[in-house]
Amino acid sequence: MKIFIYILLMLSILISIILRGDELTEKTKTQTTKSEIKKDKNIDSKTEINIQDKKENIFNVPYTYWWPSGGPFISLCGEKYSMVFLGTVDDIEEPIQSDIEEYKKFEKLYIPQNGVIKVEEILVVNNIEKTKLSESIKNIINSNLDKNSELFFKSDCFYNSKLKKGDKTTVFIYFYEGDLSIPSNSIIKIDSFNSDIVESIKTYIKNNQNPLSIKKDLKLWKRYSLDKALKENIECYEYQEKQ
Repeated sequence: MKIFIYILLMLSILISIILRGDELTEKTKTQTTKSEIKKDKNIDSKTEINIQDKKENIFNVPYTYWWPSGGPFISLCGEKYSMVFLGTVDDIEEPIQSDIEEYKKFEKLYIPQNGVIKVEEILVVNNIEKTKLSESIKNIINSNLDKNSELFFKSDCFYNSKLKKGDKTTVFIYFYEGDLSIPSNSIIKIDSFNSDIVESIKTYIKNNQNPLSIKKDLKLWKRYSLDKALKENIECYEYQEKQ
């Protein structure tokens, strides 16, 4: 009888130990989960701070999608640039499906798709002081991107641009109704920042956007289907010179 009671007591102690072990295991899991959640929150917080830091040096340019032409040689006789820069695509968001559907139903005039380009080199700036840009952004632009500054361009004109993160580009921005604007086809993908097309643009800007200065580059611009637009600008300029 005493042996039987002793065995029952030992079994009770053993069961208690097992249950206590399970409780400790569950508690450890809970603490680990809480620690992981806290860690994730810290990561998210840090990410948000980094994004916010970037937003402080970002300028948004409205998309003038209704302009009849875009690119470096717009209108019959050309249009003065407000800003031209070389940049690297930093991010492109996916277009919103509902926007695409609304566009197909003629309920929307264009399909917005946001993208961000890091400004690497500014080629020309005009009328910046007259724009609605913040003073901090104006100062960065006017300093021509000193070594301590980063600048990012943002717009919703990226639909059908066929651009992806890391692509090198030349961006052409104009002045419209007191602010910057970017029409269609005004972001050109380039092979490098030293390519022939960049040298042609630099020559064009250096000569006060005189199209005769790059008349020899018509074949070069044909690669981008912009030779006809350049030719129109050349013919207009030649006609004006005769008057």
